[in-house]
Amino acid sequence: MKKNNQKCIRISDETLEYINSFTGDGFNQKLENMVAYVHKNEDRIKKHISDLEKRKEKLEKDITEYANIGEKLGVIAEFVSRAYQNTLYK
Repeated sequence: MKKNNQKCIRISDETLEYINSFTGDGFNQKLENMVAYVHKNEDRIKKHISDLEKRKEKLEKDITEYANIGEKLGVIAEFVSRAYQNTLYK
């Protein structure tokens, strides 16, 4: 593939480390390989992200539901405790 484009970029150490983790002989090839990988797997990556977001939403709903149940159980426990205390003093 003919390479006509030359760019100068500034990146963080973390980004450089990530790029360097890809296969390739040098920075340019590693960056191209990374972009090609993401491009090739973009649909699968987006679906995975979407699935994770749906799972997160469900877990958040479950947490809210369990918190509400916990609050209700606390009210019930208080009611039972007061009822028990009332039977002791009668």
